[in-house]
Order: sequence, then structure tokens, then C-alpha cells
Amino acid sequence: MIIPVFNRENFIKNCVSSVLKLPQVGEVILVDDGSSDRSYLICEELSRANSKVKILTHPDRLNKGVSASRNLGIRHANFEFISFLDSDDIYLSNRFETDEKIFSNNTDAHVAYSLSQIETEKGKKTPFGTTYDTSSIQSQGDFYKLILQNEIILGHISSVTFRKIVFENLNKWFDERLQLHEDTELWNRISRKYFFFSSQLQKPVSIYYQHQLNTISARSMQSELKFLLVFIDNIGLKNLFVFEKKYIIYHFSRVFSNPIKNSFIRRLVLHGSQIFLNLFRNIFVSIYFTFGKRFLGLSR
Repeated sequence: MIIPVFNRENFIKNCVSSVLKLPQVGEVILVDDGSSDRSYLICEELSRANSKVKILTHPDRLNKGVSASRNLGIRHANFEFISFLDSDDIYLSNRFETDEKIFSNNTDAHVAYSLSQIETEKGKKTPFGTTYDTSSIQSQGDFYKLILQNEIILGHISSVTFRKIVFENLNKWFDERLQLHEDTELWNRISRKYFFFSSQLQKPVSIYYQHQLNTISARSMQSELKFLLVFIDNIGLKNLFVFEKKYIIYHFSRVFSNPIKNSFIRRLVLHGSQIFLNLFRNIFVSIYFTFGKRFLGLSR
């Protein structure tokens, strides 16, 4: 399993400890992303204490971002299965129990998702991810359409397990142009090819600690628009399904309606803009992609 690390000296020991307690874990790949605090030294201590723990860095110990760090970990992963964890979060003792059964009993299972939990600094706990059971869905195509149309969140990045072959069959992994929403963008592309099996949906298998240092607090209108452009770019404008274009229009409309405080006007803008833009969806998506890339300076 892969843990990107950047300036998390107060969290990393607890994070790694939660992973090493699990019997299913064969290796822990710590990717130090140019930390300026004691994180790298702590990673070295953890590696010396347990042979399962390995440390990777980017050339010249540069800071290249969470996507590049996860990608580096994927390239060096040695086991059949891959999972991820952020260095300030933890796995719970049941993290892989149901996954193990799913992959053992289903040779066609490539991805399994479970429920996670958000915990704030004040101790408030909230479930994160869908409890929707996908076992009744007949085809992978129906599954992909369902999750996009219904905004189904297939687990936190810490609660999804992949066969390594999933990444071997993708042209691109985490998109390094994104600092936010990179997991959602990748999950969408993987969902185009692979069915996500429902795993542990009754109890959380990981805890995502929400605090002031989380990148989620940096989300903005620009990061949302960039996510949509990268999504289009990676799939290809000409390869988009109609429901994917509707998904793009919905998120585009939501970006501009969300800041509106009056709930009636907010809903009016959200639904009204979707109705209007869907009348010209092919033209709109093409224009948005062409000019959006230039405005945000997006390149491959």
C-alpha cells in the first residue's frame, strides 16, 4: 500500500502503525514529497524498524505533489493489490477483511470500495462514501452511468482496493496537473473500464482526519473547473458519452450556483443553466474545453 508524505511529522507514525497491524499488508511504500520538517527522518526510523516499510523520493528530493507521489509508489509496488492512505489518516482493523473475501471469491473483481469516516478536530464523526450496493447492477456500462448520473461517491481514497493490473491497463494514473479532485478524476476513468464491487458498507474501514492542513480546505471555483477540463482531456472530447457531457454541465453549473446564498435563486441558477446548456451540450462542451484550457493554462 502507498502513502504519500509531505510535512506530516505529527501524524506519520500513527498512520503507519495502523497499517502494519493488518495481516493482509505485504509492503508499505512511503513516498516523501520533499518534506521540510522531520517527516523524512521519521520515515527512515519506521523503515529501519520494519522491513515492510520502504521509502521513495523524487529526484533531488523535490516536491512534486500528491499525484506524482502516488504514481511513483504505483511504479514500485510489488504485490498483486494496491491501496492508498494519506499520511495524516489511518486504517481501521477491518480495512481489508471484506475485500479479501471479495477478491478470493470473484476472479473478475478488480476494484472494491468500502465506507470511510471523517473525523474533525472537535471529534465529530461523519460517514464518508456511499452505502449503495452495486451487486444488483447487470453491466459495467450501467454501473458507470449510474454513478455519474447519481453523484455516487465510491469511497474515500483510503477505502478503495485495486488489483495492480487495473493500473497496468491504464494509459495514465493520477493526473499530475491536478492538486485537488485527482482521485475523483481517476476513479471516473477507472469506472469506465472496471466494475467497483461493494465491500464493507456497514462500518467504516478508515478514518479521514479533517484539520487545517488538509488540502480539501483549498478547494475553489478554479480547482473544480480544472478538474472538469482534465477529465475531458483524458477521455477525449470525441469519446465522451452523452451522460458524461451532462455530468460536466451539471458540475459546471454547480460551480457558479454554489456561491449564491439565497437557496431559491441558487436552485434556479443550477437547474436553469443545466436546461439551457444541455440544449447545446455538444457545442458548449467543445467551447468550454477549448477556451478553458487556454484560460487555465492547461497542458498535457
